[in-house]
Amino acid sequence: MHRKKELIDHWLALYEHNALHFPPRGTMLDNKSVIQKMERHVANQNYSDSIYILRLLSQHGAIPIYIGRSNSPVSRWKSHLDRLIKGKGLYERWHEILLDANGYLKEDLDLIVILDTELTIPAIPMFPCTVGSIEYQLVSLASDAYPNTLLNHEGNRR
Repeated sequence: MHRKKELIDHWLALYEHNALHFPPRGTMLDNKSVIQKMERHVANQNYSDSIYILRLLSQHGAIPIYIGRSNSPVSRWKSHLDRLIKGKGLYERWHEILLDANGYLKEDLDLIVILDTELTIPAIPMFPCTVGSIEYQLVSLASDAYPNTLLNHEGNRR
């Protein structure tokens, strides 16, 4: 497990400059500010796909809690944030972990958005460096390294 945590942490450190911070813990989740940061991040960029990693920022470091991909990350996150606030269906667990009963953030969060044009190395050495492969690698690593906090598990065999 320790090696898997090192792999994911090392890979994410390469893209730390892409971290978009959410409002601080204890404040209301402001979807608009998060989306505006994303819009600025991808503005005038030439890309066809992206990977995003939602992280919980704690005294133990940055913990990946959701990993995904989208060819339209801004639209995808508008949907994620709207559903997080509603807390229904698949987003019930998101809501439970991230928001209190009044809609205030229970944790400090950031979101790393990496465009396909920025990808230079795979998360696992000697693996492919495509968006789909890297997403799978990250989910698989995070599923093992952070099994109690990861909100998706597509990287594991079912």
